Amino acid sequence: DEQIKENDLAEEFVKNENAFLHKRKELIRKRLKELNINQSDLAEVLNHQKGYMSELINGLRPFSKEDIVIIHRLLNIKLEDLIPPFISQGRANHIKNVLSKLPDRYLKLRKQDLLDVC
Repeated sequence: DEQIKENDLAEEFVKNENAFLHKRKELIRKRLKELNINQSDLAEVLNHQKGYMSELINGLRPFSKEDIVIIHRLLNIKLEDLIPPFISQGRANHIKNVLSKLPDRYLKLRKQDLLDVC
């Protein structure tokens, strides 16, 4: 039963992550089009190869913090639409373990907090 719950959570994490990455990709592409620049131009601004830029935009590789800030400023996309709100399952488990040992029992991860885990 516990294993089924973990599997269900894992599936929901993947679904949420994929939805976030798809939305971010579409926002970036939309703004590039509106500004009449292409992905290669953005790659040049960020000092990346075209293929690497494609991997970044498609979510296959993570953007650096600096890339995120540049894209935010250049394309005027909100940071919350660029920065994935996910934490790893291992990190979430560690946090839950530490919080369970703290005296203030009000510090707990809610189910929604865990949905932002990948």
